[in-house]
Amino acid sequence: QSSVDSVNLRENQWVYSVYVDKNNRKYAAVTRYDGGEIDIEIPALLGGIPVKVISREAFCNGKYITSVVIPEGVTEIGKYAFCGCIGLRSVTFPGSLKSVGEGAFYGCRSLTEASFSEGLTKIGSFAFYGCIHLTGASFPSTLKSIGDSAFQGCGMLGNVSFGSALETIGDTAFMGCQSLESVDLSEVSDLGAGAFMKCHLLKKAVLGDRIPEILPDTF
Repeated sequence: QSSVDSVNLRENQWVYSVYVDKNNRKYAAVTRYDGGEIDIEIPALLGGIPVKVISREAFCNGKYITSVVIPEGVTEIGKYAFCGCIGLRSVTFPGSLKSVGEGAFYGCRSLTEASFSEGLTKIGSFAFYGCIHLTGASFPSTLKSIGDSAFQGCGMLGNVSFGSALETIGDTAFMGCQSLESVDLSEVSDLGAGAFMKCHLLKKAVLGDRIPEILPDTF
């Protein structure tokens, strides 16, 4: 559990807050970007304090942004952090990242790829909903859960590989991913309703013995 140290601090075009974690160590959370750059590199330090969090809606509706580099040290991308960034084509995710929040990249229709390093454990609901030009997603072996509608409507998504730790795929998580041809779900124990509904090119789904029930509308 973290506590707030100070809020609405500023360094150049960056607005941020400072928190203290349970070990009494300070970290910064980016809350807003006021610059006009289209290719953004988020700083690893703000006010000399390591950046660990991209806060809720920090870049929301930044229609001009085309690329983002998230620095090593960031562990969490907050809810709707980049939602509506319709020009965003590429994101460099750090190896330190643990979770991608609900709706974090909702409607980022120009994004083409999402490649994550080992250490990521959770992708929240609606995280990449409506990313219509997303063609590939690479998930690490550490990923445990993919939330409801996380990749719904990603019609060009044709290349996905799930890691061995994946346990949960939420309701309608990949619904309407019309380019998916095969999925390996052998380690999944909780497969949501409609998870792969309307995936019209899906020809092969490898299922393990951990799923207690396959709902009629799953595929």
